[in-house]
Amino acid sequence: MTIGRLSAGKRPRFFEALLFAFLFLLPGSAGAVEKPAEWIVAVVDADVITFSEVAEEVRRNAAAAGMNPERLSHAEREMLVDRALEKLVTDSLLLQKARRSGITASPAEIEEESKTAIDRIRSQFPTDAAFERALAQEFMTPDRLRERYEKQAEAEILRRKLIDRDIRSKIRISDSQVLNAYRQYGKEVRVRHILVSDSATAETVRRRLVDGEDFDLVAASVTTIEATDLGWVRRGMMVEEFEKAAFALKPGEISPVVKTQFGYHVIQCLDRREKEPPPFDEKMRDKIYQELFARKMQKKLRKYIEELRARAYVQFREGALAQLD
Repeated sequence: MTIGRLSAGKRPRFFEALLFAFLFLLPGSAGAVEKPAEWIVAVVDADVITFSEVAEEVRRNAAAAGMNPERLSHAEREMLVDRALEKLVTDSLLLQKARRSGITASPAEIEEESKTAIDRIRSQFPTDAAFERALAQEFMTPDRLRERYEKQAEAEILRRKLIDRDIRSKIRISDSQVLNAYRQYGKEVRVRHILVSDSATAETVRRRLVDGEDFDLVAASVTTIEATDLGWVRRGMMVEEFEKAAFALKPGEISPVVKTQFGYHVIQCLDRREKEPPPFDEKMRDKIYQELFARKMQKKLRKYIEELRARAYVQFREGALAQLD
């Protein structure tokens, strides 16, 4: 079963219950009469994803985006839950594949990675005592924290080794590919885009822009992931689908809806130009090589994950959240 992005109108019924739980049962909420910490949200082959794992991922992503996880709008929460579920399913499939393949992590590797993560957290506090008080407020001890991060470190190391073995080590970039990319280096487009989470909204946005409505007013009238002027961009700076659509436009034109791993984009070209590229020295060659490598890596990883999902058993557990209906 392929999960992919859970589009509006196609989510299983439990998804609305899960949103209800996030809206009303988060810590600090007046409705927090029961903590659904270990409800099983999904079964992924031989693994399970729990409510607490989804909640932690949502809070982490909200913090990274500068959002207060307890003051999210329904649309923001829905987007974050969607992304959390997608990431956790993917992480689970990669980890299980690594274990089946016999990939291991040594105790030294696990200790080094987990210690680095904990030290990074500890550095945010003025003293060790302040750090331990913060842990106590979360009902956490230093030993339990270390156990948690050692488990996370092992999983991350196994996934990374799997990707290195099956994808990264097989990527080849030729000198002719680097030279061809350099010849396109000076071509740039100035674009802005509106990024939303579902295709229906994107089609509406596109139709309104084509009809001549103001870009900022259209963006303000819908729930967006992002709506911004990206400035001048060149080839190699954006994901392949976005780049292809952007460079096909003439100034003033609006793109068809473009789907990427980030959502659904509607792109407007504001201008085009071609300027002299920097000299093709060793530094420039390495930069272009890394850009081409990263793009090929991203494309192959996406295909690899899609193939894993196509062969996987993934079930969302509606019954686990039935009492929220």
